Amino acid sequence: MAKYGDGYQMTLSWVPGEGGHVPKHAIEAGPRVYVCRAQHDDRIIPGKLVATHNCAYFCYAGQEHAKNKYEVLCNTAFDSHDC
Repeated sequence: MAKYGDGYQMTLSWVPGEGGHVPKHAIEAGPRVYVCRAQHDDRIIPGKLVATHNCAYFCYAGQEHAKNKYEVLCNTAFDSHDC
């Protein structure tokens, strides 16, 4: 993470996942809930990954849908603790 003005800047990337798997350094939106996105009807739609449910959820056409394959937003900055 780098200092930028009064805040911090992070390097974020979308990391593929499936079946409830949470990649390393996933961005947590709540307890065991992570920021994700999934493809549906040729669109990429933001949603939430609930690890304990083994799938990701997103809203489309007024309904909540579940997907087994998704991408999770992760902090992918170089971390010297991982070396």
